[in-house]
Amino acid sequence: MRGTWLGLAVLLSAGVAAAKPSKPKLAALILKTGSVDEELADNLTEVLISRLARRGDYEIAGKEELKTKLGVDDRAANECINNIGCIGRVGTELGVTRVVVGTLGKRGDDYLYNLNLMDITTGQVENRVFELVAGGKVEPLIAAVQSTADKLFLPKIEPGGVRVSSETRGAMVYLDDAFMGSTPVRRDGLEPGMHKMRVEKEGHVGWAKDIEVPAGATMEVKVPLAALPERRHWPAPAAASLAVLAGLSGVVGIVMEALAFSPSGNGTRSSAIADADLRYREGLIGLSFFSAAAVFAVTAAIIAIVYRQDIFGATREERPSSSKRASRPASRAQISPFGLGGVEVRW
Repeated sequence: MRGTWLGLAVLLSAGVAAAKPSKPKLAALILKTGSVDEELADNLTEVLISRLARRGDYEIAGKEELKTKLGVDDRAANECINNIGCIGRVGTELGVTRVVVGTLGKRGDDYLYNLNLMDITTGQVENRVFELVAGGKVEPLIAAVQSTADKLFLPKIEPGGVRVSSETRGAMVYLDDAFMGSTPVRRDGLEPGMHKMRVEKEGHVGWAKDIEVPAGATMEVKVPLAALPERRHWPAPAAASLAVLAGLSGVVGIVMEALAFSPSGNGTRSSAIADADLRYREGLIGLSFFSAAAVFAVTAAIIAIVYRQDIFGATREERPSSSKRASRPASRAQISPFGLGGVEVRW
């Protein structure tokens, strides 16, 4: 009777184990290319496997078994990981549903590696990341492998694009301070999110704004003439002339004040009175020149501030308010006029 109960318990536990769904199996491997030390590639594979195991979503296949299935040498293994059919065959033999494979190479003193996440059942590359670690140090390379391993399993974001046109052709467009081209110009493959755009034209005031590039769509930015007004020519010479006049008036004022406070010579009473009257007039003249210098300087400063774009060629920068950004619907087919001169943005 006791043996019967023991056999029943064993059967029940086996049934529970069979009913419990097993985790999908994942294989991971980093191969060396070029002059990279094979031991370093193996150690980074261990780092990658450890990072993937922490996720708890997969059962990890053996590294040595995967290396054996890929090929007997580095060249054959690299050819296999670049062939979806070969990877599919290897994955099927190992009983895995996904494979993370990559290569590690060197460019000068810098490490360059990539990781690819492949779905064996569909034969598709779900995600891939590339990383360049400068300096040739191992510690930053380990940290980079760990971070990119996490990125592989993030939802794949489709890159966006931006197309810029202007009513005045040949305006220079800069995106994130990098020259993009002259209008009309288009750039694809951009990371979705906020980017800084600047449009400049010689002889015109520039225009700049933070734009949000959508994922999987192209944003069109139309810059009218009103957003790139011509620079006025008179403010610069006017401000410079007033500044020169302010300096000259100040110098004359200093000279006259110095004469006014210079010691008087000995003489008769009448000559002393005449000399005091002269000193008084010189003091008034000096004060008048100081006042004129102050007026000229203030006027020059006001012109420089008010017309700074015309004088210094500065760019008008505009940033969308948080309320406008929050209230923007998610549609890809909208027109949002904003900024100076009715600049239009489509996405």
